Amino acid sequence: MSRGKKFAVVIIVSIVAGAAGTALVYAAYDYMLNKTPGAAVAKTVEIPPGSTAGEIGDLLEAEGIIADRWAFVAYVRLNKIEGELKAGRYELSSEMTVPEIADRIAAGEVALTKFTVPEGYRLTEIADAAGAAGLCSAEDFLAACEVGDPKGRIPEGMSLEGYLFPDTYVFDSGTGPEEVVAVMLDKFFDMITDEDIERIEAGGSTLHEVVTLASLVEREALVDDERPTVAAVFTNRLEKGMTLGSCATVIYALGYVPERITIQDLKIDSPYNTYINPGLPPGPICSPGEASLRAAIEPADVDYLYFVSNGDGTHTFTTTYGEHERLRLEMRERNEE
Repeated sequence: MSRGKKFAVVIIVSIVAGAAGTALVYAAYDYMLNKTPGAAVAKTVEIPPGSTAGEIGDLLEAEGIIADRWAFVAYVRLNKIEGELKAGRYELSSEMTVPEIADRIAAGEVALTKFTVPEGYRLTEIADAAGAAGLCSAEDFLAACEVGDPKGRIPEGMSLEGYLFPDTYVFDSGTGPEEVVAVMLDKFFDMITDEDIERIEAGGSTLHEVVTLASLVEREALVDDERPTVAAVFTNRLEKGMTLGSCATVIYALGYVPERITIQDLKIDSPYNTYINPGLPPGPICSPGEASLRAAIEPADVDYLYFVSNGDGTHTFTTTYGEHERLRLEMRERNEE
């Protein structure tokens, strides 16, 4: 074979070998992109701000989401999306391919957190719920509440107790406690209209007084139909200069729910004890829902001054103390049978 032919054969063999090598590299790359690390894993992974592709790859491999960090780094760099990777909490699975995981992180498709606050929750209970939902610690939530209303709708230094509207919220991962508080405040002031404010002021009250009254209604009434009547009882007592005598305010003053309220409990020295202090307590004792707020804005047109529990969530309303005592004793005897 001539020297020229030998050289041509070498070139051809080199090309074939090179092509085969390239094919092997691509095959290995494709294999790593789709390879699962073993046992199926599904979890929420927190990617810190400023993380590089390599750091994210390390984290995903350590969490058992991908088999090898190299595949993740190679994919994001070859597709030029390294600069698009976003911090946050992501719901990921080892059954996802590397491209699916990388594309989700680049798109910022963070996990969503559902946060439910029932009507009647106190500020501390809302903070605990935020912690249980994984939004933030209860301590950080309460610290955000201490900052107050960023829009200045609630006077500086006033507690946000009663103003964080009870509802179900959905937040992106990474939402800070300050933003959570701000959204809940916005929800409250979206629900209370300008017409409501005008009506409250025309009646000689303030929004704070109405929210405080609504919080008592929320804690005392279990049936929506009764809320305007319960609000009327409290309003009538206020107009007559009577104490409100709400056990709910005593429980708030105690700071816990006793198995049974005692005579000694009713004597607790607290401005929130409406058995010994006339008028409304200094502020709300919980976050009232819309039904209780509407009842406080427009109480029923009745002359009742008392109500006693029927033991089934409903109440019987009376106008005289004598009637009230008779019903209360009957209810006690019935419970003791």
